Amino acid sequence: MPSKSKAQARLMAAAAHTPGGYGGVPQSVGKDFNQADAGTGILNGRRRIKQGTSAKQRTGKTRQL
Repeated sequence: MPSKSKAQARLMAAAAHTPGGYGGVPQSVGKDFNQADAGTGILNGRRRIKQGTSAKQRTGKTRQL
């Protein structure tokens, strides 16, 4: 069963990788959720940036000279 939110996915990942579980979640349950989340990409935090975008478009800031 995949996670419903990014927060739940992070909690389950922590439980899966911590001996004895984490936050009241057993390690076995965390592993099950973590395996189900592997194909969904819910924990991929990287934003994709188009080639050729300016620094202002990427960060929303102008460069100070």
